[in-house]
Amino acid sequence: MALARPERWALSAALVGAPAAYLLAQIIFAMVPREKSLFATLDAHSSTWLISHLLLATWLVLLIPSLAAIWQLLGRGGWGFRVVGGALTAVGIVVNGLITGVDFVLGAIAPMGRSLATSVHKRVSESVLAPLDSWDLALSLGLLVLAIGLYRTRNAPQ
Repeated sequence: MALARPERWALSAALVGAPAAYLLAQIIFAMVPREKSLFATLDAHSSTWLISHLLLATWLVLLIPSLAAIWQLLGRGGWGFRVVGGALTAVGIVVNGLITGVDFVLGAIAPMGRSLATSVHKRVSESVLAPLDSWDLALSLGLLVLAIGLYRTRNAPQ
């Protein structure tokens, strides 16, 4: 099924915009000087933290149409790559979205008081982030499987 011109432009923009947003978020996040504690860093650099995490959220949103574009490119010959890579990538998007959401919450409660923020951080780290950390790799593995699928089905530049 061929895509109409506006759909191709939108998917192309997502394929370029997703990695660009991720790269920019990582560059901005790397520029944040690290303080003695996470909350000292949040207090001193909350706007940079927010911008970085907004870009991470943008990256995750743009990954959804990017995944659809790659899914379309794989076609019928790459059925296994589509299913495995697509499932891993989808799980990775959800997990990274949850982690980014937790980071937004931590950034929002940091100004409310260090004891509250530390308490919430401890509870969230134990109950939410610890189980998610092992699934964080799913996104990278899913994208790798999709890239291998594009190569194997000869839909990627060789």
